[in-house]
Parts: sequence; structure tokens; C-alpha cells
Amino acid sequence: VDLEAPEAEMTAPDGRPVAGSASVGRFDQTKKRLWLGGTVSLHQPPAAGSTDATMTFTTTELYADFTTRAVWGDKPTRLTGTFGTIEGQGFRVYDGGKVLLFTGASRAILNAGSGFNLPTATSGNKP
Repeated sequence: VDLEAPEAEMTAPDGRPVAGSASVGRFDQTKKRLWLGGTVSLHQPPAAGSTDATMTFTTTELYADFTTRAVWGDKPTRLTGTFGTIEGQGFRVYDGGKVLLFTGASRAILNAGSGFNLPTATSGNKP
């Protein structure tokens, strides 16, 4: 089934809603696989009572296999939120959406005031 400007609302593992959209898509009903292309974006609002901003995930291609619950893509990917920005050459989603892995050359620009804590190195300790 070809999809034009598909939109969807889902529930994340933590119970928060996630809204998604793409320019185009295709759903294979027999294999239960979804391909989204063009401008693909997912938006997740902050948890109740949080001062965080909405997290936004963007890419130009996303694949989902509803049988294996696998989601992946090999095109440039970006995640933005109060914490900063993370970019990669692709992505993989694991554990039902609880883990997002950026693949290929990746970089993170973290906002110091976001509450995101990085481990600190001390003299003699090497990562």
C-alpha cells in the first residue's frame, strides 16, 4: 500500500505519546513492513511536570518490521531536545523503543544546563 503524507500517533514504552509523519511511505501488508521516506519526523512531548522541551527525531528514511519489532535507518539522523543534539549516519531502535543507537560517524552537542550529567575524568583515569 502506497502512503502519501502518512501521519500516526503511538505510545512510547514510558507511556508518553509520540506523533510521527513522513512525506511518503509504503506498507507491505503481507510482510508487515513499513518504509517511510522524504522528511520523516517523530515528536515526543516531555513527561508530565517536566521542564524539558519536546524531543524531535528526524531522518530521511525509516524502516519498521512489525513482526520483529525492529526499526532502523541508514540515512543521516538527528535527535534534538533540551539536552542538546545528537546526530548520526543512521540509527537502530532496540528493546521496544527504549534504546536508540546512532550508527556511523556520530556527534553529540550537549547543553550544559540541561541536567544531563557526563562522567568527569580525574588525573590518571582514562576512558
